[in-house]
Amino acid sequence: MGINILLGNDAVRVRELKIEAIMVNEEREEALRQVALLSTSESLAERAISLGMIPSSSPTFLDISEPIPLEVEKAAKDKP
Repeated sequence: MGINILLGNDAVRVRELKIEAIMVNEEREEALRQVALLSTSESLAERAISLGMIPSSSPTFLDISEPIPLEVEKAAKDKP
């Protein structure tokens, strides 16, 4: 009889843990959906504008795979 009680308690605990795992998984899925929504280019642009950032009229792209010549690096440091 004592074994049956212990087995019953374990079954209840297993069920509780399964329910908890389902809830945690649902929370994770919701967090991933929110991250995906906030990571869209439209959302990022809106957030940047709300922070006071303005779009660049002449964007510059850096190629970090190429070393910067020393004279260009020195000229950049000399600018105020």
